[in-house]
Amino acid sequence: MQNRDAPIINPVLLEVKRQLQGQISVFSGEEFNVEPEAELTGYVDFLLSRSPEQLFIKAPAVILVEAKKEDLKPALGQCLAEMVAAQRFNQQKQQPISTIYGTVTSGTVWRFLKLEEQCASIFASRIVNERLPN
Repeated sequence: MQNRDAPIINPVLLEVKRQLQGQISVFSGEEFNVEPEAELTGYVDFLLSRSPEQLFIKAPAVILVEAKKEDLKPALGQCLAEMVAAQRFNQQKQQPISTIYGTVTSGTVWRFLKLEEQCASIFASRIVNERLPN
């Protein structure tokens, strides 16, 4: 990930882990090759797994975060592909969940996505935190 705001993103995700009393794992920059034949391979910027075991990505994967420098629109498709990969990963591991969440962020602007079965939603509103330092 080539993002100057990454130091902002990781503490947010670690706070989520703290709030959930360590019942999730946070991964960053991990290889996530699920179905090479479907081109669902690559590295995730951030991934949250509903497992306290931090050694490797374990099902179910629940949240994907794609970090970008500025324009978030091109990253929406990439994040959605990662969400589909997470959905299939969970199914392969016999731990399917009904909803996978995703977000695309620059660290100051956040766009949110949701994948339920075959239906993807991109929420129209954006969260902008202008108080963060440059």
